[in-house]
Amino acid sequence: MFLLNPHLMRCKSKGTIRLNTTNPMDQPIIDPKYLSVPEDMADMIESIKFVFYMIEATSLRKYVDIYPVPIPGCSYCPNIPVYKCDSYIRCLIQQLGSAARHVAGSCRMSSPDRSDSVVDPNLRVNGIHNLRVADASIMPLITNGNTNAPCIMIGEKGADLIKRKRVIS
Repeated sequence: MFLLNPHLMRCKSKGTIRLNTTNPMDQPIIDPKYLSVPEDMADMIESIKFVFYMIEATSLRKYVDIYPVPIPGCSYCPNIPVYKCDSYIRCLIQQLGSAARHVAGSCRMSSPDRSDSVVDPNLRVNGIHNLRVADASIMPLITNGNTNAPCIMIGEKGADLIKRKRVIS
């Protein structure tokens, strides 16, 4: 058994995180807005079409049996391969699509003079004394791979900045 699981690494769709109330203990309102930009859906359809093409129309076909699972609300295009049926693939994405769970970029680190900057290059939250952020949320763009190593690096940088401040103070 093997799994082919295409992902978009440079999505144009951007979600939002908003405060729900002034109480810091209340959960925020998170709207990921997955595939809200039409280009992202088109790119995802093309990615999945390629996967189906590899399975159905290449030499891999003799090694793979395709047993499509009926998806409620999705119907196959009659008499054509799945990789040629955009409407079915779009339906699959809408019914079965999921995120890779490597979220990033909710409080961008950049120069303090940028209007979209939340964190400065020393990981300090703009306008709030003694508060730093040291996780994937400071990345202006998500990395093309797993976020674990960059997060470790960000944490190390944060620890060094805090240690340096204590020595200087």
